[in-house]
Amino acid sequence: MANIDINARVIDNVKNDDIVSILNSIIDDELQKDVSLMNTELIDECVNALLQLEKEDNQLAALIPLMGSDDFLQKIQPKLYAWKNMNVFLRAGIIASIIASTTFTANAAYEKVTGVNVLGNITTSIQSKLIDWGLIKDEQEELIPVKKTEESTTAPIREIEEDDEIKVKPVVKTKSNNDKTTNHGIENLNGDDDEKPTDTGILNFNGDDDETPTDNGIDQLNDDDDENTTESGIDQFEGDDDEIEDDTSRKPEPTTEEPVAPAKPESDEVVFKGLSVEYDDNFKLDYIYGEKLSYDGIKLTAIYSNGNREPVSLNDCSYTKSVNMNVTADYTLRIIYKNCVVKIDITVRPDDETRGSQICENDLFDYLLTKKGAYITKYKGNETNIDLDKIDGYGVYAIAAQVFKGTDITDFTSDTVIKVFDSAFKDCSELVSCYTPRAEYIGNNAFENCVKLPHPVFSDYITHLGTAAYKNSGIEELLIKNNLVNISDELCENCSKLKALNLCGAEKIGKYAFSECTALASVLGTANIKEAEDFAFYNCSEAVFDEKPTALHKAGENAFAYCHKVDFGKLSIDSVDKYAFAYCYLLSGAEISGDIRVVPEGAFRGSHMTELILNEGTEEIYDTAFMSTSIVTVHLPSTLKSIGTYGLYSIKLREVYCNKALEEIGTSAFFKSKLKLYVFENTYAHTYAVENDINYELI
Repeated sequence: MANIDINARVIDNVKNDDIVSILNSIIDDELQKDVSLMNTELIDECVNALLQLEKEDNQLAALIPLMGSDDFLQKIQPKLYAWKNMNVFLRAGIIASIIASTTFTANAAYEKVTGVNVLGNITTSIQSKLIDWGLIKDEQEELIPVKKTEESTTAPIREIEEDDEIKVKPVVKTKSNNDKTTNHGIENLNGDDDEKPTDTGILNFNGDDDETPTDNGIDQLNDDDDENTTESGIDQFEGDDDEIEDDTSRKPEPTTEEPVAPAKPESDEVVFKGLSVEYDDNFKLDYIYGEKLSYDGIKLTAIYSNGNREPVSLNDCSYTKSVNMNVTADYTLRIIYKNCVVKIDITVRPDDETRGSQICENDLFDYLLTKKGAYITKYKGNETNIDLDKIDGYGVYAIAAQVFKGTDITDFTSDTVIKVFDSAFKDCSELVSCYTPRAEYIGNNAFENCVKLPHPVFSDYITHLGTAAYKNSGIEELLIKNNLVNISDELCENCSKLKALNLCGAEKIGKYAFSECTALASVLGTANIKEAEDFAFYNCSEAVFDEKPTALHKAGENAFAYCHKVDFGKLSIDSVDKYAFAYCYLLSGAEISGDIRVVPEGAFRGSHMTELILNEGTEEIYDTAFMSTSIVTVHLPSTLKSIGTYGLYSIKLREVYCNKALEEIGTSAFFKSKLKLYVFENTYAHTYAVENDINYELI
């Protein structure tokens, strides 16, 4: 059972005696947490207590059940209210709560600070208050005595034994006998009604309840109700009703009829009676990964006993501010205003196609039921040969991320699957066959590390191949259909068994797409390649292109490095990175666009190019850029300012026509034995030729 240790440290931290503030503070603290960490039972206990405080003359009735809650006691430990600051009413309430609960202990500090021996030495005035308020019986009822120990001069309260009898006057509820309104979508907020209207988009929440129902949308906070969850995900809060008619629409249209005002209470005092909730099409119930939780489109209205209605700002409420938007789950949001709690069911799903789908399962699979079919989210079996066209009578539409990742399956067949998502078969080291003839979408890393898979997905409909879809796999050939213009990064990186590739006119090759495919011999459909990003064909030393990639104008770092057998012909380059064409033996020549201000390090190093055209605009040639090429003659543009170390170092270079702008020439920029420089008199190039004993001629 629960224990509370009211010591000096706790008492010193107490600052306020407002029970409502305590409860609202606890609710607010819980609502700030992620839904998965939220203590919904504690929230409901506090809401029930608020309801009790709202409707009962005897406000201390709410304290007694709370003092029996471990969660509540743990929550208020650092927030207990200083005994010396409490009014006699609240002090009596705490004492009564301790008496009414079981196995509570209080140490010597309690008696020292309060001057009250709670169970054994209750003062006459306090005891009188307890009797007057009906929290304990009169003096004829025996209170539990306190046993003192010889070791201590102060008397700790003993734990209540199982046979001890505790006398507490029960709390009696009062109910209103007012009639309900007509069926206009706004409920009368009083008790003792026979039936409720249908949900027309405006909901009301009453505060005459002892308990809250289960967490399944927006629940009713009333007494005597058996069932009241509408399919809209928002329930009505009413007292003493038997049932609510279902509404088949998840977002009902708000009514335009004027509501009938609730009957006024017998007293002239105006009190809060409930909350009306409306929402429009902007209010979102179904989310997908990464979307932000929003309350846009919701309208809250407070209803009072005199029939008045006042708008309520969400900022005046306690409400759920965040949930995990990166997992497939159903969540319940809470909005709490005064004594009313609103619970709203929302869903979070992987993508637009599964938005709002139903979560289902059987013995082998968990899946989402979408309009297009079953979307498999988890495999729970041990079979190695899987034929999956239908599940529970529904056609299988998609395999979600990581469903079969790391399993021992050897064969997978499905005539219905359209999409295979990220890492669906990653690390399936025994997979030898995957037959999905209708597949259109293959996600990132879908078959990464499937080292025994010789063939990719069989399909003529592929429109998307994700990043690293076949990385480090055992595929031997890959045919990319015409509708794939861009080849994804790392698509077949390190596929050492890949021998044949058909690009079918693809224009852009992504980073590392075919890097280290050392067995790649035949590459078809290369005429349309315009861009090759970093390491696109790095070290494909045996690859032969069926056509010269004459459309190529952009090459990233090491894009074609060590492609010894690729016949590039002569290229016109607009963008080039370091070592892009290093050791490309069949590159015959290159024209460098003026848009390239810097020719980067090693860009054409070791290639067998014989012709080089540098256009106006190029300012620098970095180290080793054209080292060990077969260039014979170079005309430097008037914009060129520097040549780096080994920048044009080639034994075949015979003539270099220098400009007036040249300011810097690095160490061994040229192989000088048979070189002749053409220079302007009294320029940097002239001085360089003289100082380095290079043959020159004045222009």
